Amino acid sequence: MYQGAPAADLVVSVLLDVAELEFRVKSLYEKLLDSKMTRWDEAKTDASNCIIELAEFFSGAKVLARKIKDDNLQKWFDSIAGEVRKLAYTEPVSAGRKIQQLINALEEVEQFHQFDGILQTKQYLADTRSHLTRMVRIANVQESFLASFEVVSDISYAWGHIINAYTAQMHDRIRRDPFSTLKLRCLFLKLKSIMELPLLRISQCNSGDLLSVSEYYSNMLINYVRMVLEVIPRTMFETLNVIIQVQTEKLKELPTRLEKDRLREFAQLDERFQLAQATHSISAFTHGILAMEQTLLGVIKIEPKKLLEDGIRKQLVLRISDICHKELVFVQKEVGMFSTRIVELDFQQCLHNVATQLAGFRRSFEYIQDYVNIYGLRVWQEEFQRIINYNVEQECNTFLKKQVPDWQSSYQSTSIPIPRHKPLDGDSSVNFMGRLTRELLRQTNPEKTLYLYPLSGWFDYEGKEVVGIRMFALLKESVGVLGLSGIDKLLCFMVVHRLQQLVTLLRSPKLESTWKDTVRRFHAQVEPLGGLPEAGIALYEETLSKMPKIWGAFLTTTAFLGQAQLLRRQCSVELSSTCKLDSNSLSCALEATNTALLTDIQAHYKNPESKPYPEASPILPEVAKYLTTAGIHNPISQIYITTDPLDDLPVLAFLFTLTQLPKYYVDSHLSVLAPKGRKSGPSGTLDCCPLVIGVLTLLRQFHSSHTQTFIQYMAQYIRVLLQPAKGGGSNDQRSPNSAFSVETACAIQFLEDLTRYGQIAREVVQMYVPPFVIDHRD
Repeated sequence: MYQGAPAADLVVSVLLDVAELEFRVKSLYEKLLDSKMTRWDEAKTDASNCIIELAEFFSGAKVLARKIKDDNLQKWFDSIAGEVRKLAYTEPVSAGRKIQQLINALEEVEQFHQFDGILQTKQYLADTRSHLTRMVRIANVQESFLASFEVVSDISYAWGHIINAYTAQMHDRIRRDPFSTLKLRCLFLKLKSIMELPLLRISQCNSGDLLSVSEYYSNMLINYVRMVLEVIPRTMFETLNVIIQVQTEKLKELPTRLEKDRLREFAQLDERFQLAQATHSISAFTHGILAMEQTLLGVIKIEPKKLLEDGIRKQLVLRISDICHKELVFVQKEVGMFSTRIVELDFQQCLHNVATQLAGFRRSFEYIQDYVNIYGLRVWQEEFQRIINYNVEQECNTFLKKQVPDWQSSYQSTSIPIPRHKPLDGDSSVNFMGRLTRELLRQTNPEKTLYLYPLSGWFDYEGKEVVGIRMFALLKESVGVLGLSGIDKLLCFMVVHRLQQLVTLLRSPKLESTWKDTVRRFHAQVEPLGGLPEAGIALYEETLSKMPKIWGAFLTTTAFLGQAQLLRRQCSVELSSTCKLDSNSLSCALEATNTALLTDIQAHYKNPESKPYPEASPILPEVAKYLTTAGIHNPISQIYITTDPLDDLPVLAFLFTLTQLPKYYVDSHLSVLAPKGRKSGPSGTLDCCPLVIGVLTLLRQFHSSHTQTFIQYMAQYIRVLLQPAKGGGSNDQRSPNSAFSVETACAIQFLEDLTRYGQIAREVVQMYVPPFVIDHRD
C-alpha cells in the first residue's frame, strides 16, 4: 500500500490510518459500554432459556427428538438455570468465575450417555456455552480500558513543530483525494488529547478558569483544523481561475438567433468540456469536506459547511484585496540606467482593468455557488463591503486623534482576515481606497481643469473631458456602490480635517491680532450694509492692502473644499441614479421616510412644547446611513464641524473673494467664471467654481446669518461698482457686449453661482441687488 511513497508521505498515511483505526475502535468500545447492560441481559436470558428447554426435554414434557425422560437431569438443568439467573452484572469477577464453572459443568454433562445420538441436545448445550462465553466477554468490557487506550494513543507530544512539519503533506493528500478529509477528522479528534492534561489539573483544583482554558485550547485546535482544510478552498479558487479564463476569454456569447451552419462554431465543445471538468473538480472538493460530520473539539462544535464557507470567504477576501491593491496603482516607477522617473498610468484604463477582473471573478463565483452549496451573491456582497469599509476606516485613521488599530476594527476577523498591504513607496495613502480618492483629486485639480455645471464634468484647457458622468459610471463598475460610498466618506474626513486646520489658523492669537482690527475697522466703515460707503471703491483697495498674508492658506483650503464637495456631489448623483434603477422601491421608501422625519423636525421648531425633537429616536442615524449610501443627500449643505462662533468670518470671506475676482472673466459661451489666460494654457489661477463652493461650505459651518451677511457684502460691493462717479478709473474696463465692467460682471456671476450651488432663493439676492442688474449683466 505504501510502497514507493516518500518518507513524509508514508508517515502521514500511517498516521491517518492509525487515527482512523483508533477512532473506530474507540467508537465501537464506547458503544459496547453504552449497551453493556442490555447485551448482558440478552445473553443471560438466551442462556437461561436454552437450559430451561433442556430441562423440559428431560422432563418428558417437550420433544426435541425421540421422547426421553430423566428426572435427575431435569432437576440438574433447573438448578443450572437458577444459577444463571442469579448472575449479577454488578459483580463481574465473581460472575465470571461462576460462568466458567457452569461452562465446565455443561461440557462434562455432554459426555453422559443420554446425549449420545441426540444432536439437538448437543446443539442446545453448545448454544448455552456460547451465550455464557458472551456474558464473560461482556463482563470484561470495563471503562478502565478507555483510560488505558487514551494513554496509549496520546499524541499531545506531537503538537507544535512535529505536526506542523507534516501539514504540507496533508495538503498534498487532500489535493489528490478530497475524501481523505474523513481520515483527517479522526486525526483531529485524536489531537484532542492535548487538552486533557491541562484541563484535568484545572478541574481537580476546582478552578473557575476551566471554561476559559477550554475555549483557548479549543480555538487552538480549530485554528489548526482551518489551516489544514484551507487547502480545499485554495485549490477551489485555483480551479476557479480556469473557469474565469474560459468564461471571459474563450466562451462566445450565444446569439438570440443562430444559423444552423454555425452551430458547431458556437457549441465550443472543447471549451465547455474544460469548464465542466473544472466544475466537477470543485464539486468533488466540496463533497469531500461536507462528508465530514459535525465534530466537537473541546467546547466548540465544528460545522463542516461553516468551515467550507469560511475558507471560501477567506480566499475571496484575499483575491479581491489583491486585485484592488495591484490594479489601483496610478503612478509607476521606471528605473533606467542613470535615473529613475515617475510614469503616470492611464486612470481610466486602471479602472477598466479592475472592473473587468472583478466582473469576471464575480460571474464565475456565482456560477459555482450551486456546486459548493453557498449563497454566492450574498457572500460576495458581504465580504466586498467588509473590504471597502475596513480600508476606508484604516485610511481615515490619518485624520483621527484616536485611531482604530487593525485588531480593534469591527470589520476585521481572525478566521477571515482582511490583508493589510504595505503602503506603496512615495505614496501618502495607506491603501487602495486612499490612492483612488487622491487620484480623483489629482485628476480634477482646479489648476488644470475647469468644472462645467451644465455638463457635470471637469474639462482641460483643450476642451477634453477629464472626469465626468462616464468616468463615475466606470468607477461604480470597478469598486461598486460600496466603493463610491467609501470615497464619499473619505472625502468627508478630508473636508473636516481642512476645515479644522483653517479655523485653528484663523484663531491663532498671533494671526488673529493682525487681521481683526483691520476687518472690524472695515466693517464699521461699510455699515449699514444697505447703503454705500463714503470712500467708495477706494475703501476696498485700502483694506486689502492692510490685510496680512493669510490668503494663501485661505485659497488652498477653499479650493480643496470646493473640489471635494463637487466630487461628493457627483458621487451622490451616481449613487442616487443607481439606487433608482436597481431598486426604485427602496429609493422611494427612503425619500418618503426622509420627508416624514424632516416634517417632524419642522413641526418641532414651529411648536417645541407639543412636538419633541426626534433626536432620541434610533431611527435617525440608521436612516442617515441609508440615505448617504443611496445618494439622497446634498453634500454642499452639510455641516462638517461644530465650533465656537467666528463673528468676522463673513468679512474675511468677502475680502478673500475680492482678491480673487480680478483673476477671472465671465465666459459668456460657458456661462462660468473662467481664469484669464486660460485659452493659452494653464495660467496658475484656480478654477473659480471650487472657490465659490469652498466659500459657501466654510460659511455654512456657522450660523445661517453668516451666509446672509456675506451676500449683503457682495451686493453692496456690486452697487459700489455700479456708481458712475466712483466706479471709473482703472476698474472701468467694460466686458465685451456688456454694459458693466469686467469686475462688476464677475462679482454678479460669483454671487449667482453661490446662490445656485447653495440652493438659495433668487429673491434673497434681489433684496439687495436690483433684478434688472442680474438679468442684464451680459
